[in-house]
Amino acid sequence: FKTVYSNKTFDYMACSRPVLMAIDGVSRQLVVDAECGTYVEPENPADFAEKVQTYAEMDASIRTAQGEAGHAYARTHFDREMLANRYLKQLQTIAS
Repeated sequence: FKTVYSNKTFDYMACSRPVLMAIDGVSRQLVVDAECGTYVEPENPADFAEKVQTYAEMDASIRTAQGEAGHAYARTHFDREMLANRYLKQLQTIAS
């Protein structure tokens, strides 16, 4: 999973929900870059419980802000039309 984006990450971002990311690699970096959640150490129930507790006690406005940040990041960086246009421009550059 280190080099593959998790589809669930995009699902959460699309729904404006903060992400508890338990996958290291590019998906973790996406959550960090988008400022839309936190990393949970995989296979570490104590860390998971701690992070869930932190989010449960966190002010709702912070969770909302993280969710909205993820949504905005996904729309800016992963919009299909934008990506298709970028890809088309690269192909046109190569072909010319």
